[in-house]
Amino acid sequence: FDAVVAKLSPDGSKLVYSTFLGGTRDDFAAGIASDAAGNAYVAVTTQSAAGFPGTRNAPDQFGIIVSKLNPQGAIVYSYFHPYGGAGAIALDAAGNVYVAGTTYAANPATATTSFGPTGASQAMAFKLSPEGTKIVFETALGGSVQANGAAIAVNGAGEVYLAGSTSSADFP
Repeated sequence: FDAVVAKLSPDGSKLVYSTFLGGTRDDFAAGIASDAAGNAYVAVTTQSAAGFPGTRNAPDQFGIIVSKLNPQGAIVYSYFHPYGGAGAIALDAAGNVYVAGTTYAANPATATTSFGPTGASQAMAFKLSPEGTKIVFETALGGSVQANGAAIAVNGAGEVYLAGSTSSADFP
């Protein structure tokens, strides 16, 4: 499997572009967002970042990839976040990218802030800089059993909203 991105005309009658996004193993798109300039931002869960378009020397490792495509469908950048699975993506007015996802106990999050205990999995959110080169913050939320991040939104004040699921009664 590879992730795919397709852009349609406003009335849906024309295919503007369509492209594959994938590395050496399976890749699954989890969310897409667009900005006012017509760029598309895609959150992908990859089983291997090696060979993924827009990455340089990416490892043969699973994780999350955030790709930015210009209005014509060409890759502007792809950022690799090791481990975890993508759940959703959002943008703010400054061009920062926000990703919701899940990280697993076997490969814990690189979170700068964590809330709650670490179970088998934790919900997580991270903010990627507008140029796609660095993580601004990463936060994990968990419980003693499991939690997953599946949706994300950011408001005009920069407040981040994360939604998902948990089977942990002690989720914070």
